[in-house]
Amino acid sequence: CSIVTSSIEPRTFESHLIRCRLDQELVCPDYYFYFFWSRKGRQLMETIVEQVAAAGIRGSDLKRLRVPVPPIEEQRRIAGVLGALDDKIELNRKMNRTLEEMAQAIFKSWFIDFDGVDEARVEDLIQQNHLLISDGYRAKRVELADTGIPFARAGNIRNGFHFDGAELLGDSGTKKAKHKVSEAMDVVFTSKGTVGRFAFVMPSTRRFAYSPQLCFWRSTNASALSPFFLLYWMRSSAFLRQVAMVKGQTDMADYVSLRDQRRMRIRVPGAEHQAALESRIRPLVE
Repeated sequence: CSIVTSSIEPRTFESHLIRCRLDQELVCPDYYFYFFWSRKGRQLMETIVEQVAAAGIRGSDLKRLRVPVPPIEEQRRIAGVLGALDDKIELNRKMNRTLEEMAQAIFKSWFIDFDGVDEARVEDLIQQNHLLISDGYRAKRVELADTGIPFARAGNIRNGFHFDGAELLGDSGTKKAKHKVSEAMDVVFTSKGTVGRFAFVMPSTRRFAYSPQLCFWRSTNASALSPFFLLYWMRSSAFLRQVAMVKGQTDMADYVSLRDQRRMRIRVPGAEHQAALESRIRPLVE
């Protein structure tokens, strides 16, 4: 469901789209746009969906739907409130994109374009107990329950965490998962199928368990390896180039194994430089 808010140039609609033009003296189009986006509106729409080769609806069935018709002033008031919320959400998205670009620029100027740091092997950081890299817990079906913590899969990682509709790992499975339950400051990386999505576990993030579709990099010595440095290194070209080199090694879907990740190379600046970077980036992330 979409609404045309302005029409600068002529346009046509292909046959799979249904166009509704409402009499604005009688009803508010924005109100019905939000109505059909609501749970009640979608449930109403589902009553006329035809399950043929491809699910769809007919205009003649849409015309027969009975919808609520509050007074037009109430429609405008409701649409105005929801429109203001949409504007605020979009503004926040733009601000987040700007802050992310600023943080990436700071990181790149300090640590990607700068050649004063020697490369190290990721597996050396692991042996020095500075870093833990792991994939997720292979839960049995009986360990998934009606109550518990979210069992995060790749689909739950989209510019952050989205746990609506996620399966839940019960208490017994959570205990067995051990270190494969999230901790604050983990950097999460989708390593199977849809490779290359990232998320950062903040202290406010809901506790969850990792599925095998996810890997996480966990700084176990923040004074030697800042989680914020790690986050932006993994989002940088230095990491993504190494991912691109190994993700297509099988005939199946893209996959970056734990072995491949541990064999990667990383430039880790001194603690003072990492602390300076964190002081600038942390407010942007939080």
